[in-house]
Amino acid sequence: MKTEGASILEEENSDADGILDGSLVGLSQFLSELVDMAGQSDAAHSAPVLELQFGNILTTTSLSTPHDNACLSITAFLPRQESTNPQLLSFHQTQDSSKNNMLGDWECLWHADEGRHVIVRKIPIAVLVDERSVMDAIADTSDQAAAWFAKVAA
Repeated sequence: MKTEGASILEEENSDADGILDGSLVGLSQFLSELVDMAGQSDAAHSAPVLELQFGNILTTTSLSTPHDNACLSITAFLPRQESTNPQLLSFHQTQDSSKNNMLGDWECLWHADEGRHVIVRKIPIAVLVDERSVMDAIADTSDQAAAWFAKVAA
């Protein structure tokens, strides 16, 4: 005998795999759902922008289409500093991407207004096969940014 609660649970489990269709629309809908769940809905943004805090690192995630290549764009704002060291900005460029385990293109910038380093990572949406891979990409970006900052600031 099924109860109403059990049928709702079964419906939720049927979608539990969280497979994405690889389209910009599909990923945009998923990001919109995350933004709504986080209570960050904002009419000022025409596209969804998800903000998540991991310790002292703030990430913002949105979609971008540089050169008509749809990407998940993740920005990690590192802790504030008094000033930047130009060597920190060039350090990441000397690192082999296979060593830092960061899928996609990424770059380090100095945000003068904020007084902090910013890591920007762009991942082609074709490699984001499910909802979990999107969440993992955001968390991994935060982790890798923190590890990079700890290594070069030491």
